[in-house]
Amino acid sequence: MMATGRVLISIATRHGLEVSHCDIPQAFIQSDIDRPIYIRLPAGIGVKSDLLDDLMRNNPGKGTVALRLVKSLYGLASAPSLFNMTISQYFLKLGYTRSRSDSTLFTKHDTNGWIMVTLFVDDCLITATDTKLVKELRAKLVERFGENVTWNQRVTSFLGIACKQSPTNNEFSMSAGAKVRELLSKISWDEITKKRAGNKNSPKKDLTAPTPWCPEFANVKANETRPLDSRQEAIRDQFRTIVGTMIYLSITVRPDLCPYLNKACRGQADPKRLHIVLVERLLMYLNHTANYGLVYKRNGNAVDTQIVAPLADQYPELRRIKDSKYIMFTDANFADASDERLRSTTGWCLYCYGCLISWKSTRQTITAKSTLESEIIAAASASDEACWFHCLIESLPFCFDFPDGQPPPPVPVLMDNTAALQTSNHPMTTQASKHLDLRVFRIRDAQGDATALGPDEEKPVPRIRCYWCPTKANVADFFSKLLERCDYQRLGRFIVDMPYNASADVEESTEINYILPAVNDWPEYQSQPHQLYLAQSLDSLNYCLKELPSELYMSPDPLDIANFDPYDILPMSN
Repeated sequence: MMATGRVLISIATRHGLEVSHCDIPQAFIQSDIDRPIYIRLPAGIGVKSDLLDDLMRNNPGKGTVALRLVKSLYGLASAPSLFNMTISQYFLKLGYTRSRSDSTLFTKHDTNGWIMVTLFVDDCLITATDTKLVKELRAKLVERFGENVTWNQRVTSFLGIACKQSPTNNEFSMSAGAKVRELLSKISWDEITKKRAGNKNSPKKDLTAPTPWCPEFANVKANETRPLDSRQEAIRDQFRTIVGTMIYLSITVRPDLCPYLNKACRGQADPKRLHIVLVERLLMYLNHTANYGLVYKRNGNAVDTQIVAPLADQYPELRRIKDSKYIMFTDANFADASDERLRSTTGWCLYCYGCLISWKSTRQTITAKSTLESEIIAAASASDEACWFHCLIESLPFCFDFPDGQPPPPVPVLMDNTAALQTSNHPMTTQASKHLDLRVFRIRDAQGDATALGPDEEKPVPRIRCYWCPTKANVADFFSKLLERCDYQRLGRFIVDMPYNASADVEESTEINYILPAVNDWPEYQSQPHQLYLAQSLDSLNYCLKELPSELYMSPDPLDIANFDPYDILPMSN
């Protein structure tokens, strides 16, 4: 699983360890076969055998020649599982322990240190506290699979992902810029854009965009009947190819594509204008941000320093999450206006040592009747991933410095809906929640709810603990909505290595001839044009100008915006 590989990398970065890469060539033909498998000879190929000739001569027309395989072959339906069985048994033979939560994760630890290995078919990522353990594993793999085993002491790429580790092992970055450029070249992005610019009936647009947001998304139904231009028609013809590549990017190193791609994927069978425009904007965004990706730091990750620590200092009930080694955010967008059936959208993200390791943006399978329902459904989905992660780290206490024999602390799950939090934490049924499916209340069991147990029953292990957080601090908001530029970049810096400048969110507007009411003390300010400074966010755009005429907001001098919060309306300084 990709999430397990990211957990390994986050642990290695936290401990300042190298991440090595191993590739086993011709892996499938080195697999052992656990059952008889026969193949027919292809036409034109024969086998020279006196015994076979006698059998065919004595039994004419009663059969064809078939061979029994001694080793696996590429093309067999069971080839991947056979190789996984072969290499898993070999690791167990070497004394490794396979994780119960992920069969591709193997660990080995003693008083001298520990080593972790995660498998991606025939690719392996390895990290260890002692280089001797890595060298021993390398020798054993060469002994079993041959001298052609490819080994990189520092991983540079795997699964099409470019990796870079700092010399001191304090930072690890992953990107797929080559994959993005390959996609843009494959669809002739520059050519179809130039062709579109030459069309007088089509507006000229740039090749790139800093965010995927487009004003057309604010009113989907009104724009659905608009005709497609030449570039959008070219995208429609290659829609599945483009979306397939973007899906790969979104599940590996580009989680910033997920909220928009979640909606674009629904049009693969019959893409509508909304789906095509979504993909078009994503292509413009990818062309602008081809080298974006995940960046893991040993210390000072943005979500720890700018989200978790301030929350713990401001809210007493969140103090216990300040020293947590992992944290999860969950959110839902109730009755998404761009959805034909008004289905809500679930979004969540999971961090380990401040590094993003798992995320999701998906349409809910049932229609929620209230924000409470949509938030509970999203929280239940997040609790499944949190429980898996808790079970995973339960087998890795030596990596997190947890005491042996004791379960690790529950995973903090932060949500911004108070009603959903109360419903999740308390075993009660109300008029608003009694009709919900019982499966969404598994979030209570995940918190170790023992109210329904008998006196002699064992209390379940608490794997998660739900907390409230303010909406602006909920990073999962990024995955549940199509955010505009300001909010997209504000939250995007916690998702990928997106540059962010708070002062850039505040821009000076054009001059507005605003007629101020009569003020006895300052008559010279009447009928004078003033500069307004507005933050480019949805909340600020809803600002009402009627609050502007005030004695405190009447200086025409330009503002120094360095010390202002860019997400509030910026009045004229006095």
